[in-house]
Parts: sequence; C-alpha cells; structure tokens
Amino acid sequence: MIVKSPITSGKTKLLKEIPTSYLNFLYQEGLGLTLEDYFKEIDSICLYQCLDTGYKFFFPFNLSGKELFYKKLELNKWYYQESKWEYDAANLFIKEGDRVLEVGCGRGHFLSQLKKRDLEGIGLELNKEAIGFAVKNDIKVLDKLIEEYAEEKPEKFDVVCAFQLLEHISDIGSFFTQCISLLKPNGRLIFAVPNNEAFFFNQSKILPENNVRYINQLQTLALNLPPHHMGLWDKDVFRKVASNNLNLELVSIKEEPVNSGRKELNTEILKNIGIKNRFLNKLNKFIYRKSLTKGDSLLVVYERK
Repeated sequence: MIVKSPITSGKTKLLKEIPTSYLNFLYQEGLGLTLEDYFKEIDSICLYQCLDTGYKFFFPFNLSGKELFYKKLELNKWYYQESKWEYDAANLFIKEGDRVLEVGCGRGHFLSQLKKRDLEGIGLELNKEAIGFAVKNDIKVLDKLIEEYAEEKPEKFDVVCAFQLLEHISDIGSFFTQCISLLKPNGRLIFAVPNNEAFFFNQSKILPENNVRYINQLQTLALNLPPHHMGLWDKDVFRKVASNNLNLELVSIKEEPVNSGRKELNTEILKNIGIKNRFLNKLNKFIYRKSLTKGDSLLVVYERK
C-alpha cells in the first residue's frame, strides 16, 4: 500500500509500527480509558513521515478520537484550561480592529480574552457541552465544521487561529487550505501545538514500557498517540510547510518556556533511565539533556500572501 502525505500528497516513509497493546497499556494505566472500539481489528498502527516537510503522522487515518472519547477526557480538570501560555503569545499578533475566528474554540476561553479587548471573535466548535458553556458567557460560538464555514465566509477574517488542534486532525492538508481561504489577503494564521522536540513528548524513544514510573509520564505518552493525536509537529516542519505552500509566509515561531515543575520532573525521569550498557546510558542522557530545555508548546504565525 502506498501511503501519501496528508499535508502535500507527496511521498512518505514508514518510521515504525506501534503495537496496539502498548497504546492500550498507556491509556488504561495513565487515564483509565479502554480503547477496544478503536483497535478491534488491528494489531498495530504505523508512524509515517512526509518526505516534503518532515511531518510525522499516524496511519490508518481513521483512528482519531470520537465524541465519547473526548467526553471522558473532559472529566480531567486540566483538559480545558482558562489560561494558557499560547493565548498571551497569540494576542501579541492580533491588532485592534482585527476580526478573529478560532477553530476548535472549546469553552471559549481565548475568545473571552479577545472580548476584553473589544475585538470581534467567533468560534467554531462541535462539542455541545463546550458550546453551551461559551454561550452562557456571551461568547459567539457556532456548531459548524470548518469545511462548511469556509464556503460561507471566504476571506472574511484578519486572523484565523487554532490552539492545540492541528495534532488531532488527520486530513491536515485540507484543514490548512480551509483556514487560508477564510483569511483576507495578508491575514494571519496562528497555530499552537505540542512541541515534539520537548523531552516529555520524546521519552518513548528511550523509555521501555516497564521504565515508565510517573502517572503524568503515562498520560503524556498516551495523549501524544492515537486516538488523541494523529500528527507530530516541530519547528522544522512548520518552516517546510511554508516553503511548500505558495500562499503562506512564515512570520514567527515561539517556544513556550519550560516551567520549574516540568524541569524538575524531566531531570528526575532522565536520572532514572535504566539502560544496562553504561556507555549507551551516558550517550542517551547526553543526547536528551538538550531536549530538557525545550518547552511543551509552540506558537506559529503565518501570513497569507
């Protein structure tokens, strides 16, 4: 089977296969979730890489989480946060008078910030509980797919943004196209995603299953895999996306600072890595020490040409 890149339709290469038993282990132990409905007929999933951009994505494409899956995740208080680093960072690229669309706006926390600045903000969201929360707080949120809205409102927005959404989407090329079509010429596209150069998202390269010691390790490793995440992003990928898309110019990439709690936990995890070969142990620690300083999230800003 030839698997084409979901972002450029170009060539890809297979990086690895991941047993579904490992995914079941992580989700069950870290989050108390069972995944039988997702992996009934497959023993493994595949991680591919787009050769044009370096974008890594999971296959099959139909593994992304359904409504019930996200309802269970929402029971965790940390899932919808009122304040995030990327909200403050994004605000720096939004000017007075800008008309803003947020795709996948959740409960409307970022739109609430825009409202305080007297900016016109509209959200798209499919989660009815989240829509209800936003509407109660006088935030304008529409229960619409971006495909539908892009046809209705071409070139109507100065800014289109999405926070912690890209990594959930399988058909990412189509999503980019729809976001761009909603922008006015010279409009800004703002995305925040998990930073896959950060140590906390890369532990699986060096941590065997029996070496996962911390509950938030289990949670983070699980949530960076299907059915939660379908794609993996880093700075180089975003740069190459711009060079492969004639309609976009890269304006800025910002990295979230590492907070003290994460720094301490990362250091403790690295200290406890158990590799029998002493030389390999030192080599792995040297390689991954740099990633300890990488922040958990990236904020990327493009401009439509």
